[in-house]
Amino acid sequence: MRTLVNSLTSKMEIGAPMASLYLLGNPDHYTSHSFVPFYWKSFVHKARNDWDNGNICVVGTLPVFDYLFRPSAFGHMNLYDWVQFSECKPMKKRSLCSSEGVDNELCVMSSNEDIGKPGESDSTPFFSFLPNHPLHLTHDVRCVYRNRGRVPNFNRGSLPRHDRGNREYYCTIMLVLFQPWRCGHELKGANQTWGESFGVYAFNEQATEIMKHFNVRYECLDARDDYSARWWSEEREGPC
Repeated sequence: MRTLVNSLTSKMEIGAPMASLYLLGNPDHYTSHSFVPFYWKSFVHKARNDWDNGNICVVGTLPVFDYLFRPSAFGHMNLYDWVQFSECKPMKKRSLCSSEGVDNELCVMSSNEDIGKPGESDSTPFFSFLPNHPLHLTHDVRCVYRNRGRVPNFNRGSLPRHDRGNREYYCTIMLVLFQPWRCGHELKGANQTWGESFGVYAFNEQATEIMKHFNVRYECLDARDDYSARWWSEEREGPC
């Protein structure tokens, strides 16, 4: 018992470097990336349900509204970039880009052409959500493109693989993530399948590279399973 108590006591002690960091207000750890929770299925359900002729009742969630009713200045952004770069904060003081002043379309015309490019500072302007957003009058949003260390953390299920399973569902997800949209009808034509729309859409180089990375996890699992199967096979065929 004494040994156990002494062990617990030693683990409760804080080293001098850790205490100094705390007193100086410095972080106790440093990472090259931070992760943003991303509940991706809500967006996929919204896009697919737009094609169900209203037969399914969908209750929107705030993150979905944030993207669908994003400011016109960010209308060109795909969902993956939006999750990575956007920052929404309560409105403290109405800027020129508000519903009480100049509307978003005029803000786009009068804003600096360099807005939204890598390397911008904390002075990045905020823009109002479109009027249909429930927080249009209380919150503003901006996109800080220097936040390239932020990585969307896909929650509520793993992304499907491109070489197995439901191909249509996979194509739907990739279009939702990498094609700018405000309504599911913008992702494919009425006479198109999701796979056909995926095949003709011109994904940019970054999106193509990210889609390749999505499948690395499955490739690793396949390699592990192949190695395990080969190892057991060699064991059975070994000398008696």
